[in-house]
Amino acid sequence: MKLKLRQVAAISALLIGSALLPNDGQATNGFFSNGYGGPSKASAGAGLTIGSNPLDLAQNPALGLEVGTVAGLCFTSFMPQRSVSIGNGNSPFAPLTPGTFNSKNPYFPILCGGYNNRISDTTSIGLITFANGGMDVHYGEPLFGGRVGFSTANTAIDMGQQFIALNVSHRVSDTVTVGFAPVFAMQRLSATGLEMFGPLSQAPQDLTGKGYNWSFGGGFKAGLLWQAQPWLDVGLAYQSEMYMSKFNSYRGLFAGGGSLNIPPTLSFGVGIKPMPGVTLLLEYERIFFGAIPSVANSGSWPFQGLIGASNGPGFGWQDVNIFRIGARWNVTPALTLRTGVSYATPSISSSSQVMFNILAPAVVSTHVAFGLSYKLSKHWGWTIAYMHAFENSLSGYAPTAFGGNPITLRMSQDEVATGFSYRF
Repeated sequence: MKLKLRQVAAISALLIGSALLPNDGQATNGFFSNGYGGPSKASAGAGLTIGSNPLDLAQNPALGLEVGTVAGLCFTSFMPQRSVSIGNGNSPFAPLTPGTFNSKNPYFPILCGGYNNRISDTTSIGLITFANGGMDVHYGEPLFGGRVGFSTANTAIDMGQQFIALNVSHRVSDTVTVGFAPVFAMQRLSATGLEMFGPLSQAPQDLTGKGYNWSFGGGFKAGLLWQAQPWLDVGLAYQSEMYMSKFNSYRGLFAGGGSLNIPPTLSFGVGIKPMPGVTLLLEYERIFFGAIPSVANSGSWPFQGLIGASNGPGFGWQDVNIFRIGARWNVTPALTLRTGVSYATPSISSSSQVMFNILAPAVVSTHVAFGLSYKLSKHWGWTIAYMHAFENSLSGYAPTAFGGNPITLRMSQDEVATGFSYRF
């Protein structure tokens, strides 16, 4: 079915409008979302070889012909539970505030959507918008130096990332399809309660309490789908590093004068069909956090440079490896069931990095998920997914120069994603 120009324009405007809304959290590996859209989230992030929804293009840009001509909008309710426990320091003047503190913002609504048009038997074009997990904590008290008068502002950080991708898929042979998508990225950041670190920052006036600052940039995604056998599909996807403008209002916080590029990723997976209607998904993804200095630089004492300098401290994150197993069962022509489990290796490299990661307690590793899709009519479809990340913790000590307090980071997550699609 051919679409009128005004229909395409309306869909595009709706997608771009949703992209401009602040989206600050999703079930995460580090600060990356564990899947995009209901079908993928119901499989714990797996979906390199199966295309049924426009957001599947965020998994693998080569899936456009499998997705077909369809528009979709999705809504996610993300409910993370984050806390930090800080013990007593090595002196009465230790600056960290002892106690157990829960982040005060337990709920995040997130919009996403996309439109894909199969313009011929060999080519499709799509437009999608999606978000990453980001970093977000609001502890409700000044944890860094509040007890000794360094700060009266509550410790908090709010960082979200949103993407718009223009996707092209093209079949180059009977069994191989490739895909490419230039990606526009934007991110915003706010941080408060970090005045204690002012004497150690290259720009203490641009360290904390500057309100929201925006950063823009981009990169690309590329993918391949090889339908090797009737029972075996192979998927490969790569996301380049997203080169972003600097957070100038926070050039005294992030290494490189406020630089926070988005790391590259590489994914590989297979879809195995042991019987009609059933597909098993086995996938691997690597997120290269180690390529981004502001994330990867060590936060251990002594710092190698001033906070905000190119060699200044970061969060001490390392590359993350993610292993996923998913399953899809087409029960009837109208009903599809999905489930999955994923395991991610730790993003925080060691227990010596816990102090700065009070701001980013990304310690969850195991996600389980399930969900379903149902065809309401010839055109309309509905999807729902639930994902749970089991509670995990990391314990260590603040550097001796900052009091040597014992610190334990904890996090668990719940997420419900739902969406409607219209197939033309």
